[in-house]
Amino acid sequence: LELLGQDPKLVDPLRQAWRKGGERGFLELKLRMETESGDSPLLIARTKLRLGDREGALLLLEESLRRRERGLVYLASSPVWTPLRGEPRFNALLERMGLPHQRTTKP
Repeated sequence: LELLGQDPKLVDPLRQAWRKGGERGFLELKLRMETESGDSPLLIARTKLRLGDREGALLLLEESLRRRERGLVYLASSPVWTPLRGEPRFNALLERMGLPHQRTTKP
């Protein structure tokens, strides 16, 4: 975060959260900070997914599509979204965007 030029006032609390709660503590604080600062739904969805909240991530991805966020073009290729691959709602989102997706087969 420091290398990305983040404000040290933001970096220090995240560093402390990592020391106290590991990755989960870091991500929980990051999510709170992103939400409070009004970050993009796409960014918040990524953090929610890393915390295991698939439903929350999918809802925010829908909002991202409504807002036409540029970063959505990477949904089909970025490994960040691997946990959602094969999920029907994720595939439907990719299909609406015209991006390649895993087809689900019906039994």
